Amino acid sequence: MRGEKDSVIIFPVTDNQEVVVIHQFRHAADNIFIELPGGNIDTDESPETAAGRELLEETGYQAKEIFRFKSAINWFDPSTIRSFYIPCLAVGCKQVSKPRLETTELIEVETFCIRKWLEIINNGLITDAKTLAITMLAKNYLDKITNQSPQ
Repeated sequence: MRGEKDSVIIFPVTDNQEVVVIHQFRHAADNIFIELPGGNIDTDESPETAAGRELLEETGYQAKEIFRFKSAINWFDPSTIRSFYIPCLAVGCKQVSKPRLETTELIEVETFCIRKWLEIINNGLITDAKTLAITMLAKNYLDKITNQSPQ
C-alpha cells in the first residue's frame, strides 16, 4: 500500500534555543498529541520548501535556514505502508505571523527550552514516534548549541 503523499517533519529551533512544537488532536488515537510540525510535500516542491511552508502555516514561525538531516528518509511503517517522511532541521526560527491553519486543523503552538523538551521526552509525555525520532536526529545539533551557551 502506498501512502498518498510523502511528508516532511521539522525540528524547529529558535535563536533562543527553544523548540517550537504543536498540540494537535489526532483522530485515530482520539487524543491531543504534542508533536513537531510537518505536513505533505506538494507536487514539484522540494522538501526544504515544504518544510518552510508547513512551519509557517502551522506555527507562524519562519526559519533562517532549513536543512535535511543525514537520514534522508524515515519510514512510517515499512511493513504495511509505503510512505515516508523527510526529517528537516529549521534553525533561527522566529515568529512572524499567526498560524494559517486548514479548516480541519486545530493546533496550538508552544515553545520549550531544549532542556525542558528533553525532560518532557524522558518523562514519557511524548508518544508520537516521528517526534521522538526527529528529536533523536537533532540531538547532535542540540548538544552543540547547548554546550556553547548556558541555559
